[in-house]
Parts: sequence; structure tokens; C-alpha cells
Amino acid sequence: MSGDLAWFPFFVDDWLGGTLSMSQAELGAYLQALIQQWKSGDLQAIKDSPRAINIICRGRMISEVRNKFVPITVESAKHLRNIRLFEIYQDQQAKHKRRVERAVSGAQARHKQSISTAASTQNPEPRSSLSTKKESKSHSPKAEADPRSQHPAIAAMRVVMERFPDKHVWDGLISVLGQTPDVDKLHACYVEWIGRGYNKNSIKWTDWMKTGIPTGNGKRQAPRIELLGDGPGWE
Repeated sequence: MSGDLAWFPFFVDDWLGGTLSMSQAELGAYLQALIQQWKSGDLQAIKDSPRAINIICRGRMISEVRNKFVPITVESAKHLRNIRLFEIYQDQQAKHKRRVERAVSGAQARHKQSISTAASTQNPEPRSSLSTKKESKSHSPKAEADPRSQHPAIAAMRVVMERFPDKHVWDGLISVLGQTPDVDKLHACYVEWIGRGYNKNSIKWTDWMKTGIPTGNGKRQAPRIELLGDGPGWE
């Protein structure tokens, strides 16, 4: 998938109007089905088998809930899809992609600018002693920003983690992720890491960018979010 989205818009009026006739159990089953469809990523569907439905809905799927989905076939397997949620996912995915592209593009531009600025400060133009004295009186010294903060790798980590990682590991991250980090792949690794209950402040998960995400049997897989019914714990 192109990137996991951790939340989806919840339209309160539409929900209330579309579920007036549902019982408490049906409401729960409907919401569980929508959540699992969203977590399926680009597939945006849930498996339509008695076993899968029983796990997703915590029981059988009542016709009132099933009517909210349309049957589709994916790789010869029956699935169910809520069309409204499918359209919302596509819209949110497009918005997310634009935000990531803007963030990385801006980081690359700022990184180039910081390199240019650093080069110019190493070879400053000569100034008169008078102007230097005036500037020293009118301006108090300011701490210079770390130019590495504008590097695409650090900017990508900030987008994914929603904060900067510890500065002590920046050089290592820059070495591992490079000038053009795969933000979608990075995001998938991070979501899987915290989804397993690991320390969200750790950056050990970046190793998965090269080795792949380890499965329950110790093997490695491409970074992605497991779909219900496909990953460990389904059996």
C-alpha cells in the first residue's frame, strides 16, 4: 500500500441518519467492519467468509449491516466494500501524499539553502570596522540552527514521528535514509513498530527499511501493515 492512514473522518449526522434502525449489536458490528476496511489500506475491503466476518464483527453480520457493503472479488476471493468509506480513503490518501511531497520538497530546498549559506559564511565579504562595531552593538548573538534539521532524511522522520528524533542519531539517520527517503515505506515501518507496542521514541525500527519487517516466524517481509486475515494471529 502507499501508506497507512491512522484515522478517518467521522461524519456524525450521516452516521446517525444511516443507522437509526440498527440495534446496539448491529452498530458495533458495522463500526468494526468499517474500521477493518480502513485498516486494509489500498485494498479497502474485508474478506467475505464466515470465519473472517465472525472475527471482524464479533459474530455474524446481520443483513442490516451487510446492506451497507457491496460484494467485490479480489484475486478470486470474495470481499465486501463500503463505497462511501472507499471514496473517503482515496480522498484522504491523495491529501496525505500532497502533504508529504510538500514537506520533503521544502526540506530539500531548505537543505540546499543551508549549504549555500554555510559556504557564504566561510568566505564572508570584507566589511569596515565601523559597520562591524555598529552591528555588534545592535544585535545580540543568536544560536545558529543545526543545518541538519533541513536535511530530507531528518525532515521525513519529523513528518512520520510528528517530532524531531534525538540529535545524537541524526548523522546515522542521514546515512541510512539518504537524500531521497521513501516516506511511505518509513511511515509503514513506524506504524508497525508502535502497533506492536514498542517504544515510540526509539528509532530501531528504521533498520526495517533495509531488512524488512520481521514476522512472527522470524522471517522478513516488505514494510506494510498486515491486513486482517493475512498476518500473524489470524490462525
